[in-house]
Amino acid sequence: MKIHLLAFGPAKDWLGNSQQEIDIPEGMQLFEFCEWLKSRYRNIPRTAPYAIALNQNYVEPNSQTKLEPKDEIAIIPPVSGG
Repeated sequence: MKIHLLAFGPAKDWLGNSQQEIDIPEGMQLFEFCEWLKSRYRNIPRTAPYAIALNQNYVEPNSQTKLEPKDEIAIIPPVSGG
């Protein structure tokens, strides 16, 4: 099944671009996807303090939420500024 992956800030460098369609196995849960992503893209820091948004809502990376076709997942690194 296909999902839409968005990457912001340094995450664009980790993934090679800011957005892409990714084909993942049916029935994958979000926490499984996060582990799968780390194994596929070796540039992603193992202990990165990044946030995950699923369909524009922040979720915990260890969530057992089942992913659905056409879901949108965003990887959002920490931001700073004033």
